[in-house]
Amino acid sequence: MSAALSVLDLAPVAAGRTAADALAGTTRLARRADELGFRRFWVAEHHNIPSVASTAPEVLIAHLAANTERSPRRLSDVRPARDFASASEKGAAVARDQ
Repeated sequence: MSAALSVLDLAPVAAGRTAADALAGTTRLARRADELGFRRFWVAEHHNIPSVASTAPEVLIAHLAANTERSPRRLSDVRPARDFASASEKGAAVARDQ
């Protein structure tokens, strides 16, 4: 029996790098997760933290869906419960467009 593993990424911005570099790294990581057969790729939402570029997970998920082989249903975001309805609506819209 094997365990289903997932990846959680915050799009970290390394010292001396830019948010664009971090997002490119997240895209590379999502592609690699596809290749290795990870079950799901999660992104988190954080604001006002210079070392984290993941501030709009629904936009990042749409980008990852367009730039990987991963189905949007296998991309998820981590958000507080108060945003559940908003995240669900946006996620459904992305899934419909695929």
